[in-house]
Amino acid sequence: MRKQLDPKKEYGVVLEGGGARGAYQAGALAALKSLDVNITAIVGTSVGALNGVLVAQNDIDKAIGLWQHIKYSHVIKGEDAVMEKLAHFDFKGLDLKKVFNKMFQVVMDRGVDITPLKTLIARMVDEDKVRQSGIRFGLVTVSLSDRKPLELFIEDIEEGRLHDFLLASSYLPVFKTEKLHGKRYIDGGFYNNSPTNMLVKEGYKNIIVIKIQGFGFDKKPSMKHINIFEIAPSEDLGGLLEFDKDKVNGNIKLGYYDTVRKINGLRGKYYYLQMDKSERYVLKRLINMHWGYKKKLCAYLRVNSKAPNRGMLEEGIPKLARKLGMKNQWDYSDFIIGVLEHLGKTLGIERFHVYNFDNFLRLVKKSIHKESDMIREDNFTKLLASFIQRF
Repeated sequence: MRKQLDPKKEYGVVLEGGGARGAYQAGALAALKSLDVNITAIVGTSVGALNGVLVAQNDIDKAIGLWQHIKYSHVIKGEDAVMEKLAHFDFKGLDLKKVFNKMFQVVMDRGVDITPLKTLIARMVDEDKVRQSGIRFGLVTVSLSDRKPLELFIEDIEEGRLHDFLLASSYLPVFKTEKLHGKRYIDGGFYNNSPTNMLVKEGYKNIIVIKIQGFGFDKKPSMKHINIFEIAPSEDLGGLLEFDKDKVNGNIKLGYYDTVRKINGLRGKYYYLQMDKSERYVLKRLINMHWGYKKKLCAYLRVNSKAPNRGMLEEGIPKLARKLGMKNQWDYSDFIIGVLEHLGKTLGIERFHVYNFDNFLRLVKKSIHKESDMIREDNFTKLLASFIQRF
């Protein structure tokens, strides 16, 4: 399969803001590193700036480790168990009087205490390494004191103030109002949550944008003569403050494998499949399925059973494809992949792995025999299992 990015070219990377969803970016960035993508610049807003600065200082492994062990108390002052329940609107077992007293204290303090976030930035970010890096770093924030947005590259930031500006880029209105080196700032997402324009203005022609469904405004630059390569999540990433360990680790894996799929041209919407078979090959296997089975299938689906090949290919398979939720412009290889993905999910086959088509087909068939009870629970799934066993 042909790679979608040229390893000989230089790329700039754009990282959106989006709170806890930044775990997806960490996984995507790890994939870019493993695939030897040549990154020469990286810009971000809010959590995107925090992820980006670790890439700039060549510490992507540190970023992954941070996300794998992240807790609410690493960002804001509070009890993790209580914060997790509040994030999920789960009030069972909480001392509501204590919670309301804490909330009242936050109001009195004019915001949430983010001392832990300051400590985290100071511990994780080495300003000297960033300044000496071969990867140019930039961020976005808004100066409330000066009433203007700031799009800053590392050379625009006064020495010794990188930590402050990383905090400024992530400064949400609910945080305790404090001055950073004498000025007040707010999260860069209120001006530009996806700062592609920063790289365009600096002359970068090949840009990778990692989307995380963040909240904020996007400044759309002119994309004439610019090659944009977008990596976006294949499923919902959860809430902005959802630091649940399983969710975060799942999003890291999702970011990694979604990126591998995009760059390596893998197939599948849920799984990650190396499809080295042509549609012609798939069509031939469909035609060669047992004539008697095709006749029964057509009768069951109430389509033309007098000409089983034609009935199955022109009416039966389109009918099954619609039930699988497939839109227009699919081909027979898309259909077979859709069937395999449906069965794989039902059978609980590991998602985060790159499968060869033949190996995945064998694995699904083997799992059908082992987990036959799971298949019998749904008539549609049972029909697809019977179909794929004969394919």
